[in-house]
Amino acid sequence: KGFKAFDPNKPPSYLTRYSGDNFTDPTHLEANHEAIDRCFGKGNVEDMLAALEQEKCAWAQNTLANIRQMSPTSLYVTFELLRRGASQSLEDCIRTEWRLARRLFARNDFHEGVRAFEIDKDGAPKWDPLPSRDEISSLFRPMGETELLPLELTQKHLQVGH
Repeated sequence: KGFKAFDPNKPPSYLTRYSGDNFTDPTHLEANHEAIDRCFGKGNVEDMLAALEQEKCAWAQNTLANIRQMSPTSLYVTFELLRRGASQSLEDCIRTEWRLARRLFARNDFHEGVRAFEIDKDGAPKWDPLPSRDEISSLFRPMGETELLPLELTQKHLQVGH
């Protein structure tokens, strides 16, 4: 099967579930590609956020508002993941993603995001403070034997305080 485009005025539910009225029409990205390049072509998160603050277009302001709602840890981890992944093989990318999934699932921010956006739906997560650069880097280190145990994905893990 080939790729089937959708009508931007009627995006599929899997794209709008979390975006609500903020769904971004793909052609909107094309119209803002220069601002996107200016903002996301930075070497670190701080410069990226500063560039978004300096852009006065609606796209940049909406993007900045969305980013500020998200876990600071996830923002920095995602930035590092994309930076590293640009020079990794697919196999190494998959290994890295596995490490991060295992480690981030065990952290409070994952459970807090589920609570705030899926369970209570209050949209008011209480994120952990931003970890240090060393703590972010440690999330990418190879896994030890104790970390390679099967990952339990049960409803119990989604409960607050677990």
